[in-house]
Amino acid sequence: MKTASQEYEKSYVIWSVERPSTLLLFRDLLSSENYQLVKTGFNESLVGKIFSPIRLCLTPSLGHGDDRAAVNSTLEACRIDDLLELSSTCSLALAAAVSDLAGTRSEWISTDDMAELQKRARDSIGKECP
Repeated sequence: MKTASQEYEKSYVIWSVERPSTLLLFRDLLSSENYQLVKTGFNESLVGKIFSPIRLCLTPSLGHGDDRAAVNSTLEACRIDDLLELSSTCSLALAAAVSDLAGTRSEWISTDDMAELQKRARDSIGKECP
């Protein structure tokens, strides 16, 4: 039977391997300017301000072993529920931005439409990501 700690480490390794390939996919889908917008949101907000604090919260909580009260106390102290909700809303905002901005590579899109999609992406990321 795998422990929570083993599952956590396995997930972290998978994330560390998949993260660069995700950014490479974004780079292929987006113009240079749009890629920088999404990459910044991804690295600074999602990873830096959400996933890193989640990792800093989970690591000590796993050290409590089977002491559920200590685990819960640690998770509550770092507001894990808020961080997890924020990870969801920020991830969705970034995914929507990639989807919208991928369409701006078309030669058929007008300058005004492109500007509107970029503004919407910036606004959404700014609102949903710290």
